[in-house]
Amino acid sequence: MKRLYFEWYKEGYFANNITSGLRQHENRDSDEMYNNLAFGYASWIRVLKNSIQISRLKRIFA
Repeated sequence: MKRLYFEWYKEGYFANNITSGLRQHENRDSDEMYNNLAFGYASWIRVLKNSIQISRLKRIFA
């Protein structure tokens, strides 16, 4: 999953881009899975941004 999330991140996608893009399908039974993917991606971005901020703060206050 991390590889997929990283590819989306490199391309500049936001979680709402992922949700709307994944919903362009004909099988509505997959909506829950797509929502979970988008939620997981949003969580991954939050963790990534927090770790980047922590790294920067450590360098500033080192």
